[in-house]
Amino acid sequence: MSVTVSDLLALPSLRGSQVIAGQKGLSRIITSVSVLEYAQPTFLQDALFHNNEFYGSEIVITAFANIPDDVEAQCANIRRLAEAGEVGLILYYVGILMKRVDPRLIQLANELDFVLIRMPVGRMDLRYSEVIGDVMEAIFWDRTEHTALNTELLELISRLPSHQRTVDTVLKLLSDRLHFSLLLMGAGRSVLNAVAWPRTAAEELVSALPSLTLPESGAGPARLELLGGTWLFRLPVTADGRPLDLLLFSSGDAVPDPSLISQAGELVQLAVNLWGGSHDQVAATELVRAILLDEPMKMRRLAEIFRVDVASIHTMWIIHPLDSAGKEKLHSAIEPVRRLAYGHVSTVLCDLYEGDLFLFMDGPATLPEGEELCQALEETLDELGIQAVTTQCGAQATTTMVRAAFLSNQQNLELARRVFPGRRHYSIDEVDFAGSCGAILAAGEDALAQATAVLDPLRGLKDGPELLHTLAVCLLDCNGGVTQTARVLYLHPNTVKYRLRRLSDLLGRRVDQMPAAMGLYRAAALERLLQA
Repeated sequence: MSVTVSDLLALPSLRGSQVIAGQKGLSRIITSVSVLEYAQPTFLQDALFHNNEFYGSEIVITAFANIPDDVEAQCANIRRLAEAGEVGLILYYVGILMKRVDPRLIQLANELDFVLIRMPVGRMDLRYSEVIGDVMEAIFWDRTEHTALNTELLELISRLPSHQRTVDTVLKLLSDRLHFSLLLMGAGRSVLNAVAWPRTAAEELVSALPSLTLPESGAGPARLELLGGTWLFRLPVTADGRPLDLLLFSSGDAVPDPSLISQAGELVQLAVNLWGGSHDQVAATELVRAILLDEPMKMRRLAEIFRVDVASIHTMWIIHPLDSAGKEKLHSAIEPVRRLAYGHVSTVLCDLYEGDLFLFMDGPATLPEGEELCQALEETLDELGIQAVTTQCGAQATTTMVRAAFLSNQQNLELARRVFPGRRHYSIDEVDFAGSCGAILAAGEDALAQATAVLDPLRGLKDGPELLHTLAVCLLDCNGGVTQTARVLYLHPNTVKYRLRRLSDLLGRRVDQMPAAMGLYRAAALERLLQA
């Protein structure tokens, strides 16, 4: 048994509250409670949100204090929380900060089965701490009385995005649930996955492994003088018939509950069967996965076996197929793309992940060499009959930066294709820029009006749409080049020059000079997103 949203409604601190939307989500399990204090969905906040080690299944408390009248921003928060696996919102101070709950929030929450609980309206004496205390106490006592892990965690995992359904995620959830450190070990004590509790103890845990005297697999716990006194359990796990070992470390004087240890072993075995095929086999796919998921210990181990100098890799290209036929053929592109890259750089790692082809390199050394490789890549893909676009991510100094670029590309590539249509390759800066424009649209009419106000002098003019189109093509498609703009628009260069002068006169700024053009660039991109 686990605590559900429905169970929370019987708590003393929630008496007088009302479920106003998402009734179908009342049976969902709650694992924690958190507070949404700053709710403006900025691009930076989105990046932090998606890059965090975060697995949902929480009930969230908020008053939308900084966006009480911005319904679009409130809806954006609900979508984002629901996407991350969160269960619902408890709304405070309705009638005080939020004058009312807009019907659009209720409609969206019902569509997502996302529970909205409204605390008593017009009450200023409500306190977050009362609900937080009651909810966490209910969860604590439930876990004390009911020690069945697998149902709760499997339901939680099933609601995660597909790229988070991994063995490493299961270990992290178990670590957070049990306050254990866990380590999955292959032949020769090779570390496949390691998650420490607390997380800051990870290096100490792995560095101590070579000198540990391990108990027999499946035997009782061993008492270690590790991390201030630790119980160690060793459980057998198999991956495609090959033996692995799961080590569980628990600090404290009391021996952990054997049933919890057994359930943890069963859950990890299930995770290896479902998401960790050939988990102890070294493959390029696993190294790519370790880099993209920012798993440094596993990455270092695989890199040593592959003899890949990961530290020298500072460029990532992401090749994204545009149709189902391209997705089916993408596997056949791995070897041709790898051979092509080796003609330009010395370190190459190339494999598929999440339906895209990832190319990690230690170059190209110059922009012209990069353009040459990009052109050759396009020709190779054309020969293979693969329609795709490429995102180029340079200057990726750390795996954390790589993961941030990977997540941004997943989230914002389609926006970039709408802002910069017709292209076959993008920079990660352009993808990030498109994401920031999407965040402005999600923030609502006021934010959009403010960002596009620079174009107001064109509105209502007979030639306004023509001038705006010329501006967008010049800035977004042609990097401000008059000759290229004229070629794209099938105009004489003098006609383009005339229009740009007229735009400068109307807008009161030189449209071809920075920093004056920065606001125009963003405004033109927003106009494209509105029209696409």
